[in-house]
Amino acid sequence: MSRAAGFLDTICGDDEECMERVKNFLSYLDELERLVKKLPKPELLDYSPPLTERVKNLSQIREKAAEITRGDEDAVDYLVRRRIFIEHGARIQKNWTGDTCPVCGLHPTLILYKPSETGLFSGHRPYYRCVCGSEWRGWEWRCPKCGGEGRRNFETLIIASSIESRRCIGCKYVIPTLEHGLLELHKIHLLLTLLLP
Repeated sequence: MSRAAGFLDTICGDDEECMERVKNFLSYLDELERLVKKLPKPELLDYSPPLTERVKNLSQIREKAAEITRGDEDAVDYLVRRRIFIEHGARIQKNWTGDTCPVCGLHPTLILYKPSETGLFSGHRPYYRCVCGSEWRGWEWRCPKCGGEGRRNFETLIIASSIESRRCIGCKYVIPTLEHGLLELHKIHLLLTLLLP
């Protein structure tokens, strides 16, 4: 069984209707990704975060996105953020250490654990991830929304062996965690964002 199929089983179990809806959603995400490439190239004033506030031709990009999505504001926002990330994200995310996305200014919606090796030992380091696709070094057991720290400040729900959901006791912010290595990470990230409150 592939990791992607295993993920579908985790989400839907034996529910065929659920599996069909998730597959349709993943196809919709493929279509959105294709549409992102049709938007004008974002021209930045400078690289001060968040980049969404530094785009000279933002209204032109939003107009084209609204035309493509028939005015769906959530889809427009996503397409614009994603386009800015694709064009400029790699440059700004490299050394970013903030609690919000350097591309769009939103709080991360996923903690991704990536393998790390430090000489004799290996482990996993947390990286924050935003729906636009941006990833930056995060912190273990620290709420990116209110700054609450420590394991005791979180309720944890284990969804599968490599997926859990954490809820900050202080501000109620929910953020899923995922081990690096799942295929089509961006799609799975968006799906988790929609499924978890």
